[in-house]
Amino acid sequence: MNAISNPHSDTGPLRQALVEVGRLTRQGCNEVSSLAQMALVWLETPAGCRDLEVVASALLAIRDAVQRLEDFVDDETGGACCGYDDPDRLRRLAACSAALKG
Repeated sequence: MNAISNPHSDTGPLRQALVEVGRLTRQGCNEVSSLAQMALVWLETPAGCRDLEVVASALLAIRDAVQRLEDFVDDETGGACCGYDDPDRLRRLAACSAALKG
């Protein structure tokens, strides 16, 4: 009995995308965790209670790290034909695009 050929049976690109997404997810989570830990330690000091700019900077760095992670996952999953379009993200991108156009 012959097996039916499936043109989508090549799992190489999907496997590679999953490996890369897993690697970058671990890296991104470690970065976010480290930044959050530093901000929390800073808040336990007298200087930290007086100068919240350091915490604000840490929050901005966390936001940027998460955005990079999201963009990478979108790129990798899209390249493996298994992308997901987040409607909230698409609205934000459209708003940013409109704002840049003036």
